[in-house]
Amino acid sequence: MIKLASFIFLNKFIFSGILSVRFLTVILMALTIKITWILVPENSKKHPFSEYLFFGLFLSIPICNIYGFITTPDICLLFFGSLYLLVFKRFKESKSVLNCVLLGFISALLLYSKYHGGILILLSLLFN
Repeated sequence: MIKLASFIFLNKFIFSGILSVRFLTVILMALTIKITWILVPENSKKHPFSEYLFFGLFLSIPICNIYGFITTPDICLLFFGSLYLLVFKRFKESKSVLNCVLLGFISALLLYSKYHGGILILLSLLFN
């Protein structure tokens, strides 16, 4: 909940009115889609229609459509969850100090967005 309030506060400097509340929500959802596309394995991206299939499936999920423009704490959870998975993937590939610090920082932001992020962290540690 803290992160949602800080995002709304940052939007007030850019826009005024209702657009100030929704602008960063749309940006975060677009970044979530981009990060999720990066997480797709490279051999799956070689299919000629893989982009259409990915975006068709991703945008057909109701939670992605609803939280793409409604400002709730769930957009922060989706964004930081996908960012956590990306950083965790990088951490598994090379266990450098930078990756450790990034993983800790993103984990904290994930937990600050909603406590449900702890489930993602626990499950990722449990299965790896």
